[in-house]
Amino acid sequence: MRAATAPWKPAPAREWRSCPHAGTARPAGNRPDRPRFGGTKSRGGGYFAGAKRYPNDARRSGAAECTRPAGSSLLEAGPGKILPKRSHPAPAALKMRQMSRAFVKETDETVEELPERAISPHPNFVTAEGLALIEANLARLQQEHAAAQAAGERAALAKLGRELRYWTSRRTTAQVIAPPSNPAEVQFGCTVTILREDGRRQTYRIVGEDEADPSRGTISYVSPVARALTGRKLGDVVRAGTSDAEVVEIRS
Repeated sequence: MRAATAPWKPAPAREWRSCPHAGTARPAGNRPDRPRFGGTKSRGGGYFAGAKRYPNDARRSGAAECTRPAGSSLLEAGPGKILPKRSHPAPAALKMRQMSRAFVKETDETVEELPERAISPHPNFVTAEGLALIEANLARLQQEHAAAQAAGERAALAKLGRELRYWTSRRTTAQVIAPPSNPAEVQFGCTVTILREDGRRQTYRIVGEDEADPSRGTISYVSPVARALTGRKLGDVVRAGTSDAEVVEIRS
């Protein structure tokens, strides 16, 4: 005889709870760490894998759709909450940005800005030799500037450009003063010899500012010694430097 069996009854409807951080639903009583769908807890598994594989279950159950952006914490998201995108760049973009900055540092050459050479406020008196010196400097600098431009030497171009601007200005303002043929007094372009108190004899030629070189016996006409000597005659005693000196010779 067969034992009496209870009549068949349909299983009670299961209560579905929505996961606030995923697009799937799970039955009541299921543990959160045992998702209904997906086999691992790694990124792309768990509730997220189930949401991709079974999107209809989430729709039927009315589960809240997870809007958590990739890379953010689960605690940062909530049902229906849209979080802002990550502010930091992706690793690949960050690496490319760092490589780009490194490339710029290696290839770009920092050129120091050089101040312009000071130009004297005095009239630019020059001798004939002084004018030739200015023109020779200009020709040399122009050749060096062209060579640096062809080689792409930015530091040299900056330095040579400054020198070219200075000497071009001096060439433009140069005033050639011819020395007197038979000077009776000390003038621009003259060569004068003085006798100091200690017996030393010194000879100077008074020239322009750019051509002056005291080691070679030429002094600028705006120097203190040249100003003291200008207009003096033979036998005059002047204050030359720290001691007195007598003018003993004047020639052109």
